[in-house]
Amino acid sequence: MGLKGTQTKTVTALLAGETKVISLWKWQGASWSVCLPDKTDKGADYAASKGFTLLDEIAPGEGFWVNASGEITLP
Repeated sequence: MGLKGTQTKTVTALLAGETKVISLWKWQGASWSVCLPDKTDKGADYAASKGFTLLDEIAPGEGFWVNASGEITLP
């Protein structure tokens, strides 16, 4: 997937109202960034334990991967 539009979006805004997303991933620099929306810390502890960063925003044109439990629609 790639972010449509011309403005950077926070992951919170991107996933607003979407309950089927298990994880959201983006290759950033030389490592992964991840967000786990079901976790209260959005996956910060998991990311740190694996040497990843917490994914908090996506810029226009950047690609990202979504692991979902069913069909979703993102803005």
